[in-house]
Order: sequence, then C-alpha cells, then structure tokens
Amino acid sequence: MDFSVQVLTQGFWPSQKQRDLQLSHEMRDAKSAFNTWYTERHSHRVLSWVYILGDVVVKGNFGGRSYDMTMTTFQAMALLAFACKKEAVAFPEICEHMQIDEPTGKRVLHSLACGKYKLLDKTGHHRTINCKTDLFESNAIFYSKLKRFKVQMSMLDGDFKRKVNVEIQQQRGFGIDAT
Repeated sequence: MDFSVQVLTQGFWPSQKQRDLQLSHEMRDAKSAFNTWYTERHSHRVLSWVYILGDVVVKGNFGGRSYDMTMTTFQAMALLAFACKKEAVAFPEICEHMQIDEPTGKRVLHSLACGKYKLLDKTGHHRTINCKTDLFESNAIFYSKLKRFKVQMSMLDGDFKRKVNVEIQQQRGFGIDAT
C-alpha cells in the first residue's frame, strides 16, 4: 500500500463538516506511523484528519480484468467492506461498520451502486437507496472500457448548499425589489 499525506494549515482547507470514519487496518497503521513521525518533527503542531477531502486509488479485479479506480476515502472504505464477503450486506450494517451516519451512507452507497460505475449490486429500485430494505453485494460482472476511472460522489454537505442557495435567492429578491 502506498500512502501519501498532504499537510495544509487550517486556513487553506475548504471548510467542511468534520466526519468520522472507521479506517481499514492498513490505513490505520499508515496513519499512526505518519502521526508518530509528524509529532516528532513538529511537536508544536496538531494534525486534524479530513477524510472527506481525501482521494484513494483502489486497484480492483472484476471478471478477470484489473481496474484503477480513484474515489473518496469514504467510498474506498465502503468498497473494502465487500472485499471478503460473499453474501449481501444490509445498509445499516455497512453504516455501522464504517461508523457513519445514514445520510452519508446513502450518498456513499448511491455513488457505488447507482452511479455511472456500478461497483456494487443492490436489491430494490436501481436509482434510489432504501435504508431499511436494500441489500448490497459486490458486482462480480462489472465491466468498463476504461482501465482507469474516477468514481464520482455527490456533495456530502447538500443541506448546507441548499440553505446557501435559499439565502442567495432571498438576497437577490431584496435587490430586485430595491431597483
């Protein structure tokens, strides 16, 4: 596993809601090793990990073909939950395994099961995620013409964006009334 970190001061990161994530054993070890090294070199600084802004390149085999898939850290951890399981997994189980909330789990699994690249199979309607009844499993017959691609994910702070858009519309309305 190759592991690289980009350290920026707090002012350079876009403001994001802090979201916790249960990392895989390998990633936890790499993160721990980096934390140890970093605190030895910079004892006066504190690291804060922003998983939602991270990218992971996952090398996967589907149907005898190898793919390099770029995705978010959340998507990679969700996909790793299916690496050794042969049976279908329920939505609440996946969220519990990753230690994420339901809206985040919906967006992550929607991108993997209902997006352009369907890396997961799901039961139920093919375009929506039902938190109570849907079961997910690895898509053994996945195929893509591209050997290297990026799995897109919807923005995790959609509610925040909607609130900002409503405020902008209200402010524009006042500007129009004034003219």
